[in-house]
Amino acid sequence: HDALPISMRIVERNGIKIFEKLINHSHKDIVQNAMLVLGNLFSLPTTQIHKIQDYGILGNVLEMLRLVPEERIQKAGIYLLSRVCQHQSSLNSNLVKDITTLMTSLIDFEKDPDILRSCLYGLKELTERMSKDSPNMLFDPNLHMVLIKLLHHKDPGIVSLTIRILGNLVSIGYFEDLSSLLAAEGFISRVLELANSPDKSVKRDALWLISNVVVEAENGIDAITSSDKTVKLIVSDSENPDPEIRKAAFLALIGTTSQANTFQMEKLVEAGFFRSIMSTLERGEFLPDALEGIKNVLYAGQMKGPNNTNAFLNYVKEANLEKRIKDLIKHPDQNISELAAEIDHSYFKV
Repeated sequence: HDALPISMRIVERNGIKIFEKLINHSHKDIVQNAMLVLGNLFSLPTTQIHKIQDYGILGNVLEMLRLVPEERIQKAGIYLLSRVCQHQSSLNSNLVKDITTLMTSLIDFEKDPDILRSCLYGLKELTERMSKDSPNMLFDPNLHMVLIKLLHHKDPGIVSLTIRILGNLVSIGYFEDLSSLLAAEGFISRVLELANSPDKSVKRDALWLISNVVVEAENGIDAITSSDKTVKLIVSDSENPDPEIRKAAFLALIGTTSQANTFQMEKLVEAGFFRSIMSTLERGEFLPDALEGIKNVLYAGQMKGPNNTNAFLNYVKEANLEKRIKDLIKHPDQNISELAAEIDHSYFKV
């Protein structure tokens, strides 16, 4: 409980300047521990990153990591940099570029797990805090190929971090064209395998990555819905008892409805879309998104059905969806109420 006041005193009393000298010390134990203390210091939200940039410590650390291959120095230095990445918005672009280049060069399947984990954590923190305006030049153009190999790592924690980075890269527009990712050998098949993982974090993150790919890539929907097994997995996991997995699967499911063609919608419906979405409505979860998904699917059914009838009408009746939609017209949230009324008027009063 003393961590925050101590960190404030270190920063206020020019302690950073002392650590700058210690990082260049001839005794490697002192160098290692100085880096670890700074890493802990910058794990705290109250620490102001511009203080450390003003003294140029990070440049010294980057240089040392390039020149000193000693494992304990590498571990401590990468740990420090990974914690600095939590302050991405305060870092200048040149420093971010130098950090990502170094971390990418250290990502190796056979690398010490601690170094690998710190590199991945740093990249995850950077990519989570970036927007689509962030320049692509901040990252090595081959970063995604390095990461795809790590999807086969035996450590679930490393696999989970790797998935998060890939999902973030998709979201921030790292790929000018997602075809390069989707076409990468073994990428789609491995992500679909991981969505079936017994490890909760890996499964959740794989489903979340699928939702990003579906929403951001025009041809992403084809890659995901080409497998009936995957479609059934997304639909069934939207009812998963674990709330985190259920949310990730639901996002993938709704993302799919926003992009799917009529044939792909039919696959979703046959896999149990309306049953699953009814469970979501009954729980009162994600109501606006659920209603948007229902609207998308019913529209596709209307386009497919003959003589102005909805091709998915039997599935709707089986799930008792119409009654639930009418109940939601009385919902106190205006957005939910209006969406329910629109669905009712467009598809149930025809």
